[in-house]
Amino acid sequence: MAPVWTPDGAALVFASNRATGTFTNLYWQRADGTGAAVRLTSDQEGQIAGSFSPDGHDLIFHAGDPTTSRQRLMVLTVNGSPPSETQPAPREFVGGDFLKANPRFSPDGKWVAYSANYSGAYEIFVQPFPGRLERGA
Repeated sequence: MAPVWTPDGAALVFASNRATGTFTNLYWQRADGTGAAVRLTSDQEGQIAGSFSPDGHDLIFHAGDPTTSRQRLMVLTVNGSPPSETQPAPREFVGGDFLKANPRFSPDGKWVAYSANYSGAYEIFVQPFPGRLERGA
């Protein structure tokens, strides 16, 4: 479910419960269907892809269980096309309580927009990527 195109259009990343039968992990597959799907994540939390950075290097996604009202936005650095069978571990981008969803990179890759219900209603938030802004002279 929830397929996301790679920026070059050669592949898709999607969520599937094919390995567990219960929660979803992320998989990479060539768009033309050739080759086997490569499993990118292996976790006990359900995961859904959000978007790729414009350079195709980073994939942002949300992970968690909405029944616990705790979801995190995670970033996975994708190594190659097809990716290596052994991907680096995803790193947390936005954590904490509250539901967070639909992360999207800006066209220049410097920002991530996402929705969250910190106030009790879903609102849109924007964070710099990869982290805090450096204030220069």
